[in-house]
Amino acid sequence: MNKLRMSIVSALVLFGGATGGLNSAQAADWWVAVGGAGDGTTSSTPTNGIAATINGAAASDTVHIAEGIYTENDIAVGKYLTLEGAGKDLTVVQAASARSNAVTRVFYLTAGCVLKSMTVRYGRHVENDYGAGIALANNSAFNVTIEDCRITKNDSMGDTVAPKRGGAIAAPGSTAAGVLTLKNCEIVDNTSAGGLYGGGTAGLWVQKKNTVITNCLFEGNAGAAGAGAIYSSSAPLDIGDSTVISNISFYRGGGIYAGGSLTVRRSLIAYNIALNNGGGFYIGDAVHAENTTICNNTAWYDGGGVCMQNSGMAGKTQTFYHCTIANNYAVGDGGGVRRPYGTLKFYGTIVARNDSSGIYKDIYAGAVALCTNSLVGDRTGCPSSIVAGTPNAMGSYVGTSASPVDPRILTLIDNGGPTRTLALGAGSPALDHGINPLSLISDQRGAPYTRTWGAGCDIGAFEYGPFPTTGPLFKTY
Repeated sequence: MNKLRMSIVSALVLFGGATGGLNSAQAADWWVAVGGAGDGTTSSTPTNGIAATINGAAASDTVHIAEGIYTENDIAVGKYLTLEGAGKDLTVVQAASARSNAVTRVFYLTAGCVLKSMTVRYGRHVENDYGAGIALANNSAFNVTIEDCRITKNDSMGDTVAPKRGGAIAAPGSTAAGVLTLKNCEIVDNTSAGGLYGGGTAGLWVQKKNTVITNCLFEGNAGAAGAGAIYSSSAPLDIGDSTVISNISFYRGGGIYAGGSLTVRRSLIAYNIALNNGGGFYIGDAVHAENTTICNNTAWYDGGGVCMQNSGMAGKTQTFYHCTIANNYAVGDGGGVRRPYGTLKFYGTIVARNDSSGIYKDIYAGAVALCTNSLVGDRTGCPSSIVAGTPNAMGSYVGTSASPVDPRILTLIDNGGPTRTLALGAGSPALDHGINPLSLISDQRGAPYTRTWGAGCDIGAFEYGPFPTTGPLFKTY
């Protein structure tokens, strides 16, 4: 009898038996389409309504959302699902018919999930809420992946006191865990209004959840009190092959505010504005930056490109490998870098052509700084360890206010790869005078743009070489 029962159960499992429990253990696919009238079990019989389909799906199922515009709000995801659209230009999920009509957010996640290939727009939250586009539950411990999505035109609204967190995405909670992953996403034209400090971040707002960002664009986000684009309160933040451009914060971190450790690779941080400190980014912990360009940012106080001003950073190290920090401006001091605490290290990095209203144009640093095979336009504001010379004993080209060193960098354009770069002009002292302690294979642009070409590697994020100037390696937008 036991053998017979086991055989029946095995057959049901193998052939998709009729019991709900057995079926729920097997991942299923569901299809949704605008005007769908079927049961949603096949692509030819789609159902209508994302939220209703989610409610009927089981954990680990995939919900396919066909091309079209879906107007639904506060879509709750309470089990692990994959929600996959037809593409960010084809599938649009919005909380209202127009941005001006929005009153609630778009998605609310209380479980881990994957969101793919869609646009999320016209979400709004007010007062003590968070996450107008996509909100993760408070103190969540699950993992979330957002891939190939455009999150745009979402707004955090309210008065001047209540926190408005994450116009596009919010992951709150002082005990949160897990990982938030963004891949190939566009976080564009989101806003926040009101709130104090980090609450007003327009783009991505995270407290304790580790965040990994790869090949993403953050552009045109405006935050009233937090960072313009990305705010991470105290968890590690890892950014690669991404562009953070033309964002504004009415507080610190026009582009990025990183209260926890920051790792940034092969990225561009440009044309961001902070009405306080840190036009490009504001740092409160350790930094590892490599092959990254930080340029044309503005701070109305200190640190036009980078500001590391927290006294709690005394035991922290901020290291820049093959970065270019140029053409930034601070109304206060430290047009390029402002770092009074901690240990600052430059390897093969350019800090030049920055400006400020004060006397410290390129760097305003504390006592501990190391500058190896790098280029500093004007050492005014540097500690005594950074000595003028062309080159000095550390292999660095370091100028003074009377005789600054010109890196001869060109205009920020598409020179290939996923992000724009500042190429080196003919006769630049940065050519062949760098150092590569990490044995990096490529420059900021990635393969095939090698890190070393010629007699040696160049200083800065860009490596001069006989590389292609047109073709499929170049962006089309």
